[in-house]
Amino acid sequence: MPPSELMEALMKRLVLTLALVLMPVWLLAAGTSRPFNLSLGVGLSFPADTLNDYYGAGMHVAGSAGFKPIPAFELLPTVEYHTLSLDHDYGDGGGMTAVMFGCDIRLPFPVRSASRPYVIGGIGFAHLATNAITTDLTTIPSHSETEFYTDFGAGIDRKIAGVVTMFLQLKYVSIATNNKSTYLIPLTIGVRF
Repeated sequence: MPPSELMEALMKRLVLTLALVLMPVWLLAAGTSRPFNLSLGVGLSFPADTLNDYYGAGMHVAGSAGFKPIPAFELLPTVEYHTLSLDHDYGDGGGMTAVMFGCDIRLPFPVRSASRPYVIGGIGFAHLATNAITTDLTTIPSHSETEFYTDFGAGIDRKIAGVVTMFLQLKYVSIATNNKSTYLIPLTIGVRF
């Protein structure tokens, strides 16, 4: 099995395993707040705009270290790894990866309940890499670039036990690539502790 297919299979298993383990816990509620936290999440990455013409949905993993100086504001240095597979109608190979380093600001709504919605947005740098694409007529070489990105979105937190919170989040990411911006829509489920 080629390394890209092996990585995709492992990520699918990781997403499924975490979803099955975390979803029942979503129903529990309790906890207290702290100024520092760590977040880990997995999910699906959907290509948008013209990227959607060539790539199907992929997977991603994400992690962040949060600092909450006041209850209504959280600063999140974030690392994300996204992978997308080329639609086989266009040839073989051509998988795309995006490694993103940035900082988000999370603003929770002032709701006192076990579930709390929030908005999120941020900036950072993304390193995009595509593998070589082989067709019947030609081979398109691999390519990589590092560019600025912005993101925004929304999510919901759910206290599950003590200081552990589960979250579901949807973001829209715009990466300022050379010819035309590249857009991703990651849907993430994870835990914050």
